[in-house]
Formats: sequence, structure tokens, C-alpha cells
Amino acid sequence: MFAGLDAGRIAELRRRARRRDVAAGAVVAGHRQPADRLIVVERGTLAAVRDTGAGRRLRLGEHRGPCAVDKAAVLAGGGYTATWTAVTAVRVRLLPAGDFRRLLDEEPGVRRHVLRSLAAQVRDREDGLVEAHYADAGARVAAWLARQPANPVRLPAQERLAEVVGASRVTVNRALRRLHRAGIIRVERGVIVVLDPERLR
Repeated sequence: MFAGLDAGRIAELRRRARRRDVAAGAVVAGHRQPADRLIVVERGTLAAVRDTGAGRRLRLGEHRGPCAVDKAAVLAGGGYTATWTAVTAVRVRLLPAGDFRRLLDEEPGVRRHVLRSLAAQVRDREDGLVEAHYADAGARVAAWLARQPANPVRLPAQERLAEVVGASRVTVNRALRRLHRAGIIRVERGVIVVLDPERLR
């Protein structure tokens, strides 16, 4: 997002954006807390987490720096769309919302990047809604595996994977066993090897 800015503008943004070093497990911003600052992740990984009324925890995604998260919330002027929690130790800069909006007004490159990013999020959310309403938990596990860029896939903690697909750990374990018995994946220590990507998709 900032790649096309000159050195003077970058230095100005650094001065304006408060830096925070956050330990793994700590919360950077809470769900519905006023989104008055853009969260820019310089390094480390943040997770977007939501707790449901039924007491379930959903992991909406993980974002590894460098990146900026929850741009839509900052632009809308409401609250953050999730609780942003550090998966690893992270360094963030918190850019005031007014400075972010000014960047969009004054820098066409930043504006194009943000519009592309928001459009991709809308598309992904629509896919996610269809998946959540019409796919069973096994299909959601398979879809998550199919989206991973590397093979073998590093297996996150069962609880984290359950949060990602919106199912219980028991259900996730059953789904992985079914895929294993079908010869589509092989589960090894800490990783999943995809044996048949076409059938997995």
C-alpha cells in the first residue's frame, strides 16, 4: 500500500503512526472497539477472531506482515470487525483514521491498492458465506486445505483449525480421518501432505 510513496511521505507516516510491540497472545484491538486507527503490521502475524453468542470462537483469518488490516472498519467509521490478536510477537503501527483517509484522497496508488484489497475481501466473504451455508464441516476442512499455497500444509493446532472452519475439534479430526482413508491426504507429524489435489478440490 505504501510502496509508491516518496521517502518524505513515509517518514511523515512513521511519525504519525504510534508503534507498538505486542507479545504473542495479546490483543491489539477488540471487536467493536472504535476503529479510529489503521492497524499496520510491520512484522509478525495477527489473527481476526470473533466469539459467537453461542460461545463458539471463529477465526476469520490470519494476516502476516507487512500488511494493513481492517481497512473497511476504519473507512466506515464504526468498530473493528473482529478482535485482532497476536499469533506471534508482532510490531504494529497505528495510523490515525484521518491520515489514512487523507492518503486515499491524495495518493492514487494507495487508493487503487485499497480498492483492489476491499474488492478481493468482498469476493472472499461471498465465497465464505456460500461455503458456511451449504458445505458440511468436512467440505470446509477440504476447502481450507485446498486454499493453502504450500504442500505439505503445516497443520495448525486443532483448536485453531476448528476456529477457522467453524467446527469442533472432534469434527475436524473426523474430517481429516475421512480424507486420509480416502487417500486424498496423509497426516504426518505437524503437517498434512496432499496426495490428490484434484479430488481434494
